[in-house]
Amino acid sequence: MLPPAQVQGDTRTGRDWLIVTLAGLLLGGVTFLLQATGLTWLANSTATWAATAYLVGTLTSWSLWRSPLYGVTTLWIGLTVWYVGAEILPGHFGWATLGEAGIWLGAAVMAGSVFGYAGACRRYCVRPWSFLGIGVIGGVLLWEGLYRLFVLAPDQPGNTQEIAGGTMLGCGVLAALLLPRTLQDRWYALGVTAAVTALGAPAAPLFQLILESNA
Repeated sequence: MLPPAQVQGDTRTGRDWLIVTLAGLLLGGVTFLLQATGLTWLANSTATWAATAYLVGTLTSWSLWRSPLYGVTTLWIGLTVWYVGAEILPGHFGWATLGEAGIWLGAAVMAGSVFGYAGACRRYCVRPWSFLGIGVIGGVLLWEGLYRLFVLAPDQPGNTQEIAGGTMLGCGVLAALLLPRTLQDRWYALGVTAAVTALGAPAAPLFQLILESNA
């Protein structure tokens, strides 16, 4: 018979992997369905995928190495579901190539690690370090909001991108202002949010260039 501590640890690990699996399946399935119904503006969202890894980090047990792994695995499962769906409907998504799948899987390693750990830090790190997790998710929301408003919206008809960008922009600011518990932590979170937004500015066109060079 296993000692109680080991039984409890095994139970938590099993629960964690169940959360990871369900989150990945849901992420990939919902993304595919949104693409198939024409809601590409919502499906093609870096913030949505990052937020999923972040949420998994907050829901699973704390571990210095498992928390990033949980985030990465969640995104990998989501990507696998997405590409399996693309194969079921041949020709429906012409850009779903093996080369691009490799690029996205590589990006998922970085994003899943960062946001999975950030989510865990938000829940388990002591103050004032918990503000780092808040600032990271606030930053990706703020960055995508600005990207949609000032890069995507001018070249696309209608106001879909304006609505999506404004919503994400507002969510990013509110996350940094409302989630921290003290005024000092709010300033810290806003600083991290601004830093993540600044880092995302050159990263977006660089990643787009990599995708286009693979086409």
